[in-house]
Amino acid sequence: MSNLNSLKKAGEAIYDRSIAMPISKIYQVTAPHFTKSREREAKGRILSLSNFRNDRDVVQCGYTRSTLPNVFYWLRAWDKETFLKIAGLGVHTDDLYNPREQAYKDGQEYAVEAISANSNYDVVNFGAMTKRLFSKKALAELRQKFPETIFTIGDSYTVQILKEDVLRELSNIKGRANSDVNVLVTGASGFLGEQSVSFLVEAGYNVIGLCTDTERAAKIAKTYSVSTTTDKSKISNIDAIVACTHAYESRLTMEFLRKITRNKTVMRVIDPAEPSAFSRKEYAKCKGNVVRIDAGNAHSQNLEKFGEVIIGKALGLPKRQIWACFAEAMILARHKDDERVRAMNWMKVSPESLSLIAELAEGVFSQPPVPSSFGEERRGARYKTPFTPYRPMRPAQT
Repeated sequence: MSNLNSLKKAGEAIYDRSIAMPISKIYQVTAPHFTKSREREAKGRILSLSNFRNDRDVVQCGYTRSTLPNVFYWLRAWDKETFLKIAGLGVHTDDLYNPREQAYKDGQEYAVEAISANSNYDVVNFGAMTKRLFSKKALAELRQKFPETIFTIGDSYTVQILKEDVLRELSNIKGRANSDVNVLVTGASGFLGEQSVSFLVEAGYNVIGLCTDTERAAKIAKTYSVSTTTDKSKISNIDAIVACTHAYESRLTMEFLRKITRNKTVMRVIDPAEPSAFSRKEYAKCKGNVVRIDAGNAHSQNLEKFGEVIIGKALGLPKRQIWACFAEAMILARHKDDERVRAMNWMKVSPESLSLIAELAEGVFSQPPVPSSFGEERRGARYKTPFTPYRPMRPAQT
């Protein structure tokens, strides 16, 4: 097995450096030239800030951790009225958990650099981990410096799409009342996690929340009358998981899923986390015992991405789809002159922001018509055999 894993890693390294890296470099050079007219003619322009999700991202883009640029521009997407450009900041996901780290401060500087260089853009979207970069005070200073810019984290529309994705997938569990379906929400005390707990409870499902902080776990339990825990070993008899965090301690593995899956049940993993909470490697180990779906992607018939085939594959985005946080930014850019849009604080989610984004998205973006997993549509996919019941290894006899 170790030899097989070594061969797989060697194959990934060859692909990353021989194929993905050259393609990425070509994309970065050609995209500005071939999308210039789209950018110029757009009625609304969006700058979406992002970061390197993992080490493979770094390699595939042609860099090392020590040679990351301050800012580099890659994905371009547009519809009939708006144009979106992603500015990748030279920071890694792992660097953005601690505000005291130098890389965190670097990320703030790179973000301001990117926004300043694109000051004619109407909307700035904080994507991936960049939404952690600015405190309330720092954000107020940013707004003062760029008073005409609409800032958003894109979570209002993400919540709407996530809810639709989760409830659609859970509806495939037949023969049981919602109250008899056990749904584990990881990262339950985080923003998306708490929102998921809320709409699952409202729909009548039996919710178990996995948190990393005891006090916050207790608060979620009291607020929504659900079971919560910080101990993964206490979880069992689960039918589905909504994975709302990619934090290391909450990432999903085949072994963990095998331990917690209800007997004779095919586990469903609904994964809105970015990077994914349930990696391709762990998913492959499950050999059909788990159904995984992407969640939080938005669909539009008018959406186009430069280098659709290549970039869609690399990012795990099917054709005509983009992350819902980016879709929210495109919706806001369409309505940049609407007084309701300009008056709303899009850096947090409220009943008012949820209501308004739902209204503005009508006829522009929607839930993807077909579920996907790692960007591949799951059209007609069949659920396979469930896990065999988990039996711990017996201790060796002495």
